[in-house]
Amino acid sequence: MFNCTSCSKSFSRKDNLLRHMRTACSKSRFFNQRVAKSTVNEKKERFCKDCNVPVLSNMWVGHLLSNFHKNNSKMIEDKGVQIIKSAFKERIVSYRITTEKNILDVKQYFQHLESKIQCILDYQLNKHTCIKINMELFGYYYNPTSENYDVKSFNTPFNVICKGTETKDLMEKLIIIIDKKADEFAERDSGKLYS
Repeated sequence: MFNCTSCSKSFSRKDNLLRHMRTACSKSRFFNQRVAKSTVNEKKERFCKDCNVPVLSNMWVGHLLSNFHKNNSKMIEDKGVQIIKSAFKERIVSYRITTEKNILDVKQYFQHLESKIQCILDYQLNKHTCIKINMELFGYYYNPTSENYDVKSFNTPFNVICKGTETKDLMEKLIIIIDKKADEFAERDSGKLYS
């Protein structure tokens, strides 16, 4: 492992560490030397609206690749909406959508979260022409006979949607699939209560 002496991030390869120190780590002396040289050579700046900071033109690409910019340019997270994981330049994104209410019915639960889910779909469809989605519901179950709590998940197959696709119809289809799986689980493993 190769560790950055400035910010303690670790990298599996030395070339990744060096690139990080040159372009992304604002605490690095290499980064600061490059900024100092660039201010002497070139005074042109571009303004990054996502980060609300001026960036030197010759540092623009490095800024766009930096974690600082990536974190600032993500979708504004609503209360109860979190980005869990993203990969491949945010082409694959996993969201966790929660509510403070304790809703036991699957259909009511999704109806309560419908506007948040729709907002995410709209955001991603504006960013990409087509997206591939699935949904997964995690339920917290109680078995009174064994007095144990268990987490069970129910998911849907992936579906491709594009701009212009009627997302409400797809949402209803996905909710029916999850509701059916939850009902089948409750019938098969009788005695477990959704909580």
